[in-house]
Order: sequence, then structure tokens, then C-alpha cells
Amino acid sequence: MNRILTTAVISCLSFSQYAIADEPTYVGFNSPRGFAVVEVGPALLNMKETQFFIQRGENSPFAKEAVLDTGSSWSQGGYIGGEFGHSFDLNKWGFDQYTVSLAADWTRTETDSSSSFYDTGAGVRFGWVTLDNSNGYGTNNGNTLTTMTDRQFDYGGATVLISGTKKLGDRLDLTLGAGPSFRRLLEKNKYHGEIGGGSQVDHNENLTTNYLGGAVKASVSGNLTHDLKGSVSGQIGIYRADSSFNAQQTISSNHYSETRSRSLMSYSSDVKGTLSYALDEYWTLSGFGRLTYLSNVPTVNYGSSPQDTANGKLRLEEDSLLGINVGLSLAARF
Repeated sequence: MNRILTTAVISCLSFSQYAIADEPTYVGFNSPRGFAVVEVGPALLNMKETQFFIQRGENSPFAKEAVLDTGSSWSQGGYIGGEFGHSFDLNKWGFDQYTVSLAADWTRTETDSSSSFYDTGAGVRFGWVTLDNSNGYGTNNGNTLTTMTDRQFDYGGATVLISGTKKLGDRLDLTLGAGPSFRRLLEKNKYHGEIGGGSQVDHNENLTTNYLGGAVKASVSGNLTHDLKGSVSGQIGIYRADSSFNAQQTISSNHYSETRSRSLMSYSSDVKGTLSYALDEYWTLSGFGRLTYLSNVPTVNYGSSPQDTANGKLRLEEDSLLGINVGLSLAARF
């Protein structure tokens, strides 16, 4: 009797083993695969140069003739980013796998410079105007304007993406995704100017823009060798951009302050190339390069003195941002 029961149990276990092995290999939402990525590296941002210090006419209406070159449009700094999410194998709507992820990044760059401009004689005057455009200051013949500028930029944000991946043969994968996105650009500027030991200006301002909208992303990745993988991705975002400007200025004992705001539509584009090496089943080390563009970035036109009506008053205008960063990333699957 015991021998019969033992034989029956072994037979059932053997049948179950083969039955399970014959089941489809489909893995559904009950089997998530998580991942986390951290990336760092140096960064460059290119934005419009400051228009604060100007060349002015020596006679009424003391027109603004040119913006003085007091620094580079490029600023240098660092970048940090990351992504966290889960992937699910699911054959639906033409895709083989779906991913829900949160990606965030932050770039900080700075630039500072000092310059001097010598007034050689008639027809040349260097200076600035007050924040409220009520008055202007400029060099007399033989005077020198010395300037110091200090600029800091913080640009970053976060995007939630729902993506689908489809295999294109044995080596390539195509991934398409979309989701809500938020970004912020904060610009802090400090200017100091002095005319021949006489008039001095100290100027501090903040220019903040919040970008709220959505983004779509596409990427192609492929295995170059067993452990080496390459990918190229592109992302486009469309945003409502709300900007606010506030500034304080001191000239001798006179104090000025101004605020401005504006809202526009803006778009961003981002192209990234990555080369990844699998350290083991769970860890991947990558090198990457990225190019970023952002439209309708606010810049400040400080206007001119009251008599120079053609150049108007202080106002926000539009320009663009270009970002370049390279670095290393470390990814873990769990």
C-alpha cells in the first residue's frame, strides 16, 4: 500500500513539473521589475549675455547705442539626474513591455567676470540706467567704467513617463513614451559698476520661470556585444511658461526696485546618446552625452533713460537656452 501511494505521488509531481513547463512564459503585472539610475557630470549652459551695462550717446536723448560685452554667454557647472521605475512584460497594443518611471534632473552653472571701459573722448559714454528708467549714468571724457558681473543658473525638473517597448528583431528595441512634465529655470544676477571713483551701482535680481506641460519620448537601443549596449533617445516637451522678475538697485543713497511677469508657450527638445556596459545581472555602468534646447527663455532688456523713447523701458524679452552635458551613470535592477 505504501509503495502504491509513493508511486502515485511521484507520478503527480512529475506530471505537474511538465505541465508547468508547458505553460506560456507570459509575465504579467504581478511580476514587476524595478530599476534605479543615477547620473552625474559637468555641464555647460548658453544663454543671452546680460544687457545691463551699455554704451550711450553723449547728447540728448542719450540714446542706448550698444550693449557692453561684460561676460560670456556660456556658464559652467555640474549636472545630476536620476530615474526610478518599474517594467512589466505585457503584450498589449503592439508593445512587448511597459514601463512607468519618474525622471528628474538638475543643472547648476555659474559665470563671473570683471571688465573696464575707458572713455576716449567725444562720442563715447559708458554706463547704465536706473531700474525705473528715470535717469541714466555715464562716463565723462577720460573716465573709466569698471564692471563686475556674477551670474548663477539653476535649471531642472521632473517628468513622469508611461512607455511601451517593442522588439525590432533580435538586437534592437524601440521605446515610445509620454507623460506630464515640470521644469524650472532660476537666474540670479549681481552687477556692480563704478565710474571713475564717482557714481556706483549695486544691482541684484532674480528671474524665475516655471514650465508646466507634457513630454513625449522615443528611443532606440541595441546590443553591440553580449555586455555592451548603445542607445539614442529624443524628447520633446510643450509647456506653459510663467516668468517673474524682481530686482533691487542702489545708486549712491538712492534705492530702486521693480517687478515684472509674463506668460508664454514654450517647447523643449532633448537628444541623448548612451553607451552601457553590464557589470553583472543587476548593475550597469554607462557613459552619456546630452544636448538640450529650451525656447522662450526670458531675458531682461533694461530700456533706457526717459528722453530715449525709442529704446523704451525695462521689459522681459524672449531668447533661448542651450545645454550640453556629458557624464557617467550607474543603474541597478531589483
